[in-house]
Amino acid sequence: MLKSLLKVRLASFRRSFVQVGGNKKSVKIVMSVILIYALVSMFFSIGAMYYQLCAPLCSSELLWLYFAVVAISSFNMCLIGSVIAADSMLFEAKDNELLLSMPIPAKYVLASRMSMLLLINYAFVFLFALPAGIVYLMQFPVSAVGAAIFAAAFLALPFLVLPFSCFFGWLIALASSKVRRRSLFVLVYYLLIFVACLAIYYTLNSYTFKIISDGQPLADAVKRTLPPFYLLGSAIADKNLKNLLLYLVFAAVPFVLVTALISKNYYKVMMTSRRTLTKEYVEKDVKALSSFWALTKKEISYFLSRPVYMMNAGIGLLIMLVFTIAAALKGESMLASMSLPEDLPVSFGIIACAVICLCASTATISAPSVSLEGKCLWIPKSVPVKAEVIFRSKIAAHIFICLPFTVVSGAICSAAFGKGSMDIAVFFLLPFSVVVFCAVLGLAANMKFPKFDWINEAVAIKQSASVLVTIAGSFSAVLLPLFLIIFYGASSGGGLNYLMLSFCAVLFAAAFGLYSLLKKDADKKFKEL
Repeated sequence: MLKSLLKVRLASFRRSFVQVGGNKKSVKIVMSVILIYALVSMFFSIGAMYYQLCAPLCSSELLWLYFAVVAISSFNMCLIGSVIAADSMLFEAKDNELLLSMPIPAKYVLASRMSMLLLINYAFVFLFALPAGIVYLMQFPVSAVGAAIFAAAFLALPFLVLPFSCFFGWLIALASSKVRRRSLFVLVYYLLIFVACLAIYYTLNSYTFKIISDGQPLADAVKRTLPPFYLLGSAIADKNLKNLLLYLVFAAVPFVLVTALISKNYYKVMMTSRRTLTKEYVEKDVKALSSFWALTKKEISYFLSRPVYMMNAGIGLLIMLVFTIAAALKGESMLASMSLPEDLPVSFGIIACAVICLCASTATISAPSVSLEGKCLWIPKSVPVKAEVIFRSKIAAHIFICLPFTVVSGAICSAAFGKGSMDIAVFFLLPFSVVVFCAVLGLAANMKFPKFDWINEAVAIKQSASVLVTIAGSFSAVLLPLFLIIFYGASSGGGLNYLMLSFCAVLFAAAFGLYSLLKKDADKKFKEL
């Protein structure tokens, strides 16, 4: 039974990453290249950070602290990533009702799900431990015993994380089941996770210089307050088998206890964490809407009711607003921190507008909108509404969701940096043109690369080919020409505002042309999905 459950979990896990873009070989190749590029970039950035630490700590006889820092950073990222997964995999899984109706022991269900959590944790550990090991290997000789201890220590690290992941995941599932606005609660939690990831990244960078200059205070603090990480670092640095065994005990005992406790009460915990609140119906008048506005309202409501959708497709809009406020308050200091040529006559307002366009181009709300119809695709196919109206509603929903953020950002930039009507026109029109272009591009990409075989909607939102094509297309079609206009147009002494407004017209024309191709034989294309 356990073997069958593991096969199902592994097949689902594999499908989430392998079946991006359907069965088209060319799309799979492109997705593989993008994934490899992202992994290599992360390896190099993490490795560069550890490269600064390794030699100074070794010369200070604090080599154990180097491996402890690697383990702490891996632990933090594993905890952040797996808490979200623990909530959805262990307690809020889509197949809970199916498994509850079958005579399957709880320990087998729990073991199959926790194995997937371990895979996620191993991915994070691999992301941090492998660059750290390569950096050490580049500078110092490594024995077979040292390599074996290093591998054993970091292979055991996910077991140290998992009890915390399960506990916090259960708390989140329980809390979200007791609040009326569950979507808002989960969204706030996801935002806190996002902020925590950024905080960890910047904290690691800031602590790098402190550790290089004086690592002894941090070493004393780790040794005093975080004994498992001291034991891990000491076991690897000193090849101390006793410390390795003590560390393995630290990792194994909580894991075994938590697993046994959850296994004994797993089905009860699953039922407890299920949402029990219901919304009381209040009779009220309903205003009739046209088919276009009804579908647009449906798309917006769906977006606002899905925290995963909002977090992944709309986080750039929140970053846009935060950046604009920060730019208005600290524009000069932010400009001074940028590595721009001193003789380049570009105002910070133009740079801020370009960053706003960058944030707007990351909004992929329309890109998975067709795929998210999923098994209910027969409903929009069967309603007496033209496919063109459905397309326009999905594009309009993308625009209406993004519009408040671009308008507020444009107003702030106009008040802080606007020196005339042309500046104000650029601050409002350029981000809006980017939003319109990305909305049409996302829908066109989704019609070309639909994905309806998803089990979890997060697969369609984050891992579908249409989303990746939209991001790549918006970057290449919007950002590259925009920055070329800024740097080359400004250095040539031309009218930068006129060039920017001309680029707005090009984006609007491109969006119109793409939409014209999209609506050609729209009914036939939609029926063939």
